[in-house]
Amino acid sequence: MLEAKIALAAQPPPSAGRPESLPAPALVVTFKLGEQTYGLPVNVVLEIVRLPALLPLSGMAPEVCGLLNLRGRYVPILAGHLLVGLPFTYDLNSQVIIGGHNEAQVGLLVDMVQDVQTLPAHQITRFQNHPAAFLAGVVDMGDNSLLLFDFKALLTLTETCL
Repeated sequence: MLEAKIALAAQPPPSAGRPESLPAPALVVTFKLGEQTYGLPVNVVLEIVRLPALLPLSGMAPEVCGLLNLRGRYVPILAGHLLVGLPFTYDLNSQVIIGGHNEAQVGLLVDMVQDVQTLPAHQITRFQNHPAAFLAGVVDMGDNSLLLFDFKALLTLTETCL
């Protein structure tokens, strides 16, 4: 069901009828790390997989928890918990969000993928020079907030760690 939502959401929306001055709403895959909800743009999400066995990499930055053999292609996996300052934990229910553009791919180990949500552009507060470069912004959701990951920054982080 979630995979079908991601595939449908990844299709470009029709632009007819929308004034050019209004930004398009953001479609994001939401997920949990600890108690906090995060989001990643749906247009970069290729697939979501259960946590498989990872190939450990000795001498790597702690944020890189290993390589995933994804149908013969090795994808670096980042530990979401460590990126956001939480202790590194995972269990058999953890999931990996595989994201990519063209040939560049990276996985993000998360506690649980939740849903695909449409976020009105006016509710997104973009970060300017945030200390955590991989965070792009925040969305006020009433009772809580949703932090948005910047996929390009995750790719850059992966490249500097490998």
